Amino acid sequence: MIFKYKIRRYHGLIAAIIVYFVGYVFTHNPELCKLLFTDGFFQLLRITYDHSIGFLPFPFLAILVFLLLITLFDFFKHLRSRKIRFTLLKLVNFLAWIYASFYLLWGFNYYTHNLPRSFQSKAQLDLDNFVFEEIQKVSKWCLTQTDTSYLFPKDCESSLRVSQEEIFDSWNIKTHGRVRVRRLSPNGILLRISTAGVYIPFAMEGHLDGGLHKIQWPSTLAHEMAHGYGITDEGACNFIALVSCLNNENSSIQYSGLMLYLRYLMRHIYRYHRDSYDEIYFGLPKYVQNDLKEIRLQLDKYPSLFPAARDVVYNQFLKHHGIEDGLKNYSGIIKYVYHWKQSNYNIGLHHSY
Repeated sequence: MIFKYKIRRYHGLIAAIIVYFVGYVFTHNPELCKLLFTDGFFQLLRITYDHSIGFLPFPFLAILVFLLLITLFDFFKHLRSRKIRFTLLKLVNFLAWIYASFYLLWGFNYYTHNLPRSFQSKAQLDLDNFVFEEIQKVSKWCLTQTDTSYLFPKDCESSLRVSQEEIFDSWNIKTHGRVRVRRLSPNGILLRISTAGVYIPFAMEGHLDGGLHKIQWPSTLAHEMAHGYGITDEGACNFIALVSCLNNENSSIQYSGLMLYLRYLMRHIYRYHRDSYDEIYFGLPKYVQNDLKEIRLQLDKYPSLFPAARDVVYNQFLKHHGIEDGLKNYSGIIKYVYHWKQSNYNIGLHHSY
């Protein structure tokens, strides 16, 4: 009886401790994590969620926020009744369950080798030359386009899901379920924390900011969808977003992916070859120059709140989970593209550049 009482009293702490030790085991055994969690329990979660709650016509996040507000109200109600010890224990259990749920619903994927190891080409990468070459190739592709009206499919989410699942299938990555990505309102709710989109494990759905420039919608959607299928690496998700967009029949979606890639290529030039930036920028097709400018102007409408604090927190979060380069990992899309082009996985796309 006493044992059962202790379990009920400290249920959150017990769950957090168990999850911590499971994570420790998975850290040192990524293949075991892939077998038991990424290809096992996580897939079961995806199937169950996506074919039930995933059919809701609104983000499940709205329900979670409502439940959180009720929990906070209950917490402060007990706090006012001076049951401080009981209330604090309740709060600790609640926070412990948040920690445990994060890993049980998605976080253990950090300990798995997500992408095929064949991507790790032994070919030596001359990053600067590769970036210059890629900008030329993207620019050449853009010159072949006559329709710049950005007409996306009515159900862009479903269209991109098919494109992405085809890619994952060719890479032997399991994609049970049908990951949802929702548009959030009000506009700027994510952009003001320097984020275009976010995958929330507790909601098991991706979300993108409604204030994004329309060119960015498909590529951001594909990025968050990749997170939903268990990919944790930010650079890998950017890369998957690019390849997923290229694998789509819609030229506007392809362009969205290439614009995502081009912005990272141009960022590299600006950071390491600033004296060449203007020449390269004005060498791009005129409409591409205009689109890059419009994207920046759209983002500037929602200046980030506390950007330094956000960067420090998320940078340390990524490093803690084995992503050694932290926020710089987003730019890893360039290296992923290079290794992908050197591998035997770069065939079968509907379109390329």
